Amino acid sequence: MSYKIEITHKTEASNPELPSTFYGGCGSDRGEFLVTGSPMPTEAEVDAYLSEEIVDFCMQSYDPATGVGKYVVVDGWAPEVGTLYYYDDI
Repeated sequence: MSYKIEITHKTEASNPELPSTFYGGCGSDRGEFLVTGSPMPTEAEVDAYLSEEIVDFCMQSYDPATGVGKYVVVDGWAPEVGTLYYYDDI
């Protein structure tokens, strides 16, 4: 199967110079994505794929029924809205 993941929302870090180790989440971007394909991949499959594509990716939630998910990029930059990832058979 082929799947597409589109970044649909991005919230930039409140203070990217501060490490989350000392200032909880200040340097972390957040975002949302939408997975399309059939059958829908599992949370573990999407997490594994995006962890390879986005440095310091951490999935917060994913609903396979709708394909909507949320994530945090710890002390890093989330992809821009509209970024697309294509892959076959996770």
